[in-house]
Amino acid sequence: MGTGSYKVEELAAQDSVLKDLDIGTKYLENTSAGTIALQSKQAYGEWEFDLYKSGIVQSEYINFISDRIGSYNSSLGYHIRRGLDGELFLRLANYGSPSVLFQTANSYIDINTWYRLKVARLQSEGVFKDIETLQVSDMVNQSYTSFTNASRYGFSAISNGSSVQVAGTADEISIVNTESYLVEFDLKLNTGTAPLVRLAISLGNTAYSNTVTSSNRRNSHILTATGTTTGVLQFYNISTASDYEISGLTIRRIYDADDFAVFISGGSFGEQYTLVDTAGGSGTNPIGDSTYTTSGFFVSDLDAADAVTNLRLKDGVPQ
Repeated sequence: MGTGSYKVEELAAQDSVLKDLDIGTKYLENTSAGTIALQSKQAYGEWEFDLYKSGIVQSEYINFISDRIGSYNSSLGYHIRRGLDGELFLRLANYGSPSVLFQTANSYIDINTWYRLKVARLQSEGVFKDIETLQVSDMVNQSYTSFTNASRYGFSAISNGSSVQVAGTADEISIVNTESYLVEFDLKLNTGTAPLVRLAISLGNTAYSNTVTSSNRRNSHILTATGTTTGVLQFYNISTASDYEISGLTIRRIYDADDFAVFISGGSFGEQYTLVDTAGGSGTNPIGDSTYTTSGFFVSDLDAADAVTNLRLKDGVPQ
């Protein structure tokens, strides 16, 4: 990933090029085993659908990028597979010899249960908004004169200007060398000087990214890591008096073009999307692959009584 070519403005602009291809209540349901398809030329964006696996213990395949109407082993593209042991796969299709991009542990999903899946693929560098912001704990003060209203998403701080004063996240952010992070927040500057912002190994320690200067109102900044550690996001003032409030803080990893992320809800996962977990399986999620960048069809290769329903396809950039 480049460290200088990515602009925050590009993230905002991407939302405007989304083309919503909501299929609504379209059903791809089989009364006998085989394939069923609809035309879908998108190779980037989002694919959302409900998946039902009947009690028949066989695999099924959802070719969300496919160059033809046919089974998983007769096409080029990408598919989601539900395996015989209840595992989920993201696979690269290649004429009868698909390769696994990632695989979950066994018994990840159940039969006779409805799930909703979302597959997202980035056309250019960006974030997956369904991946939660990276911090989970309340904000922490190291040396500000006054520090109040601390939560996961913000705080209020006053510096009397007598020394360098620092606050930020707990020590829990996975910082990866050369990777970039989108940091967004609202700042209300009551008086004085707005804080500087950077990634660091700890609140009072070495910087692990470039440093940016915040400004009154909405802030969107790209921080690019200069080392690998489990660290923090720092807000700090260098011997300057200040009174400010931070709210709506999010910190999201920026992923490369052609990266996939797969999310699931329903069953034991509840109603909100969660990132499919590959622990106990193989590979990672998100994961990148640039082999195929065009598509002709969305194809389901299902057993009798299986169903893929409520398709929602967004051709463009995940949001």
